[in-house]
Amino acid sequence: MEPQLQQECSLNPIQYLSFILNSLSIELGPNCVDNYIRNGLNVDLLYEDEWLSKTVKIWFLPLEFEDSPLYRSGLEKEKIIPTTQLSELLKRYDKTTVTLIPDGHGGLDRKRFSLRKNRQYVIMNVPRFQKSAMGRDKSFMYVQLPPDPLDLSPYGANAQYELHAILAHEGTNDQGEFVVYQRIKSTGMWFKCTSNKIIETSRDDACLSQSCLLLYQKI
Repeated sequence: MEPQLQQECSLNPIQYLSFILNSLSIELGPNCVDNYIRNGLNVDLLYEDEWLSKTVKIWFLPLEFEDSPLYRSGLEKEKIIPTTQLSELLKRYDKTTVTLIPDGHGGLDRKRFSLRKNRQYVIMNVPRFQKSAMGRDKSFMYVQLPPDPLDLSPYGANAQYELHAILAHEGTNDQGEFVVYQRIKSTGMWFKCTSNKIIETSRDDACLSQSCLLLYQKI
């Protein structure tokens, strides 16, 4: 691995996973990896009153939200954690919602998005970390997940999915570790995997984590 990529991946497991998936796709061929995970994202661009369409390949479905820092409220000065729902974040992929995207020239492009296929797995990327002048900033936004099954038909993947695993970060922007919550399909039991132990947990506890990646499996 190149030194620059190695340095970035040591801080960003999502980028490292993308590197692994790309490498497997090249070495093993698309039938082994792409047909199960890699999806196509339909992108419609409004250009001179006409919608122009193209498809781009993606490993992760990006979820976007406007970050809101921790703030205090009430006489007790209680910390309030900003919250959003997964259904709200998925609206931009409903084929009709128009999203404004910077065009790189000071203007805004108007785009619509939707999934192209219903792959066996869908990986959703929560923007937990953002680059900043100081290196990176962590968002403490809590993403509320709906109960299974998750119907992705409104977004182009005509199938239902259930939550299979979560990659989450515990700690602050400067310190902490990434952990994995995983469901065992045969038993329905959930386990939490840290750097030094594996413990039994629950889906509810997993959904309360500071998620970075959400792995959904087609039912």
